[in-house]
Amino acid sequence: GEDDEDEDDGLAASAAGAAKQKRLRNMKDFFKRVRANNAMLFAKRRSTQLGEVVKEGPLPDIRGLDLSKILEFFEPRRALKPKAHERVRTTLGEDKACYVYVQVVRCKNVPVRRSLDDRGRGRGRRSDRSPRGRRGSDGGDLDSGVDGGLVRSRIGLQFGNAEKATESQPGSAPRWNKHLKLRLKPPQGTFKPEHLAKITTDLVITLEDEVVKEVVADRRYPTVKTKTSEKRFLGSLSIPFNTIYTNGIVDGLVRLNTPRINLGYRHTHSAADAGAGGGDRSSAIGDAASPAIVSEDTSTYVHLMVTLEPQLPLPPAVETPAPKGEKRFLIAHCQRFEKAHSKRYCRVLATDMQGRSVLLNRYLMAQQPPPDPFQGADLSLEWLEGGADQPVMDNIDKVVRYVSLIPFMEDSMTLSGAQEMWCTSQEFLSLGAGDWEEHAILLANYMTWLGGKRPAAGGA
Repeated sequence: GEDDEDEDDGLAASAAGAAKQKRLRNMKDFFKRVRANNAMLFAKRRSTQLGEVVKEGPLPDIRGLDLSKILEFFEPRRALKPKAHERVRTTLGEDKACYVYVQVVRCKNVPVRRSLDDRGRGRGRRSDRSPRGRRGSDGGDLDSGVDGGLVRSRIGLQFGNAEKATESQPGSAPRWNKHLKLRLKPPQGTFKPEHLAKITTDLVITLEDEVVKEVVADRRYPTVKTKTSEKRFLGSLSIPFNTIYTNGIVDGLVRLNTPRINLGYRHTHSAADAGAGGGDRSSAIGDAASPAIVSEDTSTYVHLMVTLEPQLPLPPAVETPAPKGEKRFLIAHCQRFEKAHSKRYCRVLATDMQGRSVLLNRYLMAQQPPPDPFQGADLSLEWLEGGADQPVMDNIDKVVRYVSLIPFMEDSMTLSGAQEMWCTSQEFLSLGAGDWEEHAILLANYMTWLGGKRPAAGGA
């Protein structure tokens, strides 16, 4: 009995390890072939850009008679309302420095600490019977020096080995308006665009509650107390460097990823309290008598702005080679269509992994979703090989969730060169990672199979 089960578990583990090793080998071989094709197709089309050699700002537009530029000299200058100027991407030398510039503005709907009365609610008021037995959410004693309803929030930043943090601010809606800079250390010590595009480091933003406790260091001297600082996790957010680099600036109110149940804390606004009708809206979330509620009202947001100082140049656009793969009359028709809609960003042809131009419509087709484990499906290798008939996901929410779980990875991180490659759904699932196009194609194919209405491309 038990020996057979242990043997089966060992065989399953060895089979899973062998499948993982085979998948890694296939990925390495695939990337090797694609990079070889890229090197052959685009080696002769790479040219040095003027911005890589000469540093110059934007030239003024002197066409026609524009009096607005002349009137700017006579406008009043206000120190508290400076005029914004367009930022120019510049090439830095090896002796220059670049920083990830972060402006932390404020937070919204930060959970506050639960008081001792709230912690004893629903448990027979044990705290009233045994004051010495009161415990904190982390298992430690609840010190009298800790204010149960007050939270002191701080924002911590981490980019690689560099770390910075703001000072603590009290309340559920703290405001900092703090500017922080983290040093960017480029790979190979150069700020070349082809090297910057391969940086996989994320900017990690963490919201913490700084708890200051007074602890008696020695029982022989009860009047002598020391203060200790404890940081409790409330939420986090990760922004890939590639997002900051390609967009230039990330600015807005962003939702943090928070624990579903955070012992010792409560939200001041709860959908459950609003729907209960009456009562205090600030009742505790996570009590033993009330279920945990995850809604838009209990989400925590942070308002920040992230950019690079100074702005770094993007990789130059690689000239698309002469289209091949499709028939000549179809390529000519696509070129006429793009020329007729030149004012819009309209793309008809894409480049596949072999360097051939393919009509975008060929990527879209009805595709059967994966098996649904909640309906008794067996997620084994037999289904991947097409040898098992399992109940599949029959809900749009399930397929959206499934596609969102596939890791996101830009083409510039996996492929050499700035040429954008499109994978088929089979290649996407085999690699286990992809960018915007692969996720959108797979989701559209699943929705087509489910009978849902596929959204229009909208010129993308």
